[in-house]
Amino acid sequence: MKCNRLVLICGMALLLFTCKKEKEVPPVEDEAKPTAEFTFKQNAENDPFTFTFENASTNYQEARWQFGDDSTSLELSPTHTFLNSGNFRVKLRTKNSQDYWAEKEVLINITPDSILNFEVSREGGDNLRLSIATDMEIDSISWLKEVESTATSVVYQTFSKEESAITSVPEGIFQRYMLRVRTPNKSTVNVVKILSKQGLVNDATAEGILTVSRDNNSGAASGEGSSKLVDNNPGTKFLQFDYKGDLWCKLEFSDPKVLSAYTITAADDAEDRDPKEWKLEGSNDDENWTILDERNEEEFAERFQVNSYTFNNTAKYKYYRISFTANRGSGLIQMAEWRVLEIPQD
Repeated sequence: MKCNRLVLICGMALLLFTCKKEKEVPPVEDEAKPTAEFTFKQNAENDPFTFTFENASTNYQEARWQFGDDSTSLELSPTHTFLNSGNFRVKLRTKNSQDYWAEKEVLINITPDSILNFEVSREGGDNLRLSIATDMEIDSISWLKEVESTATSVVYQTFSKEESAITSVPEGIFQRYMLRVRTPNKSTVNVVKILSKQGLVNDATAEGILTVSRDNNSGAASGEGSSKLVDNNPGTKFLQFDYKGDLWCKLEFSDPKVLSAYTITAADDAEDRDPKEWKLEGSNDDENWTILDERNEEEFAERFQVNSYTFNNTAKYKYYRISFTANRGSGLIQMAEWRVLEIPQD
């Protein structure tokens, strides 16, 4: 009886061992981890919008491309045409069969001024001739000029679709002009420049370093700090509290410049905060100053109005300072923009 019981126990143990052994699954070896690597090149010199991407990744089964313009591709090494200028973050993500993944990102920067330009020349009387300058292959051209501007937008109107165009700008006016070009691949690029009666105007504001006599209480980088005075956005403003007629704003340039015009843009509200009296000065040592322009009883008839001012100057200065000595009566002073301009010398 004991023998039979022992045999039964051994048999059951053998059965359990056999079943357990049959259920064991051998471990799955990890695949080599994927890498994400690629190179890219512009397809042709006359098409700065089209690029070929060469996939150099390893150990992957799937590759997915994102081009930073809402376009994607599952091709191994795609060719892609961007439809506008701008900054595009191109990403490649690779994945193996075990869902391990790798990713690489590069920035492609297509700047309008690097691929398209237009030249301006005087053409008898007050006329200006605008001519296109580019190596791009062109399908269509449009010349547009500013007809209206607000705090958030500029409205342009097409006046020519020829390779060159004739226009004129009234004395004392600084007007924005746009050149719009479309390529055979349907890519579009716009270039905007400022023109005066004398020709092409250079807005030099961004080339200078701004300082002020006293900033907004929250600092230069705050929502209404001095940095907003030169951010080229009329929808923002510089606001100074406790104004006592002693505000000055100064631009320092690395190389002396001949400036002979500037603009001031009124801010969004409270016209009694608008500047009314000021003087503009130039200096090369930040100590001795020459008065270049003085204004009294200035008015801004509308909010966001841009007032333009020209003055006679042929000297180069490293520093330009505008001192606001009176406003329209408030204990605060504000402005949306102060821009300084280089205009052609007659």
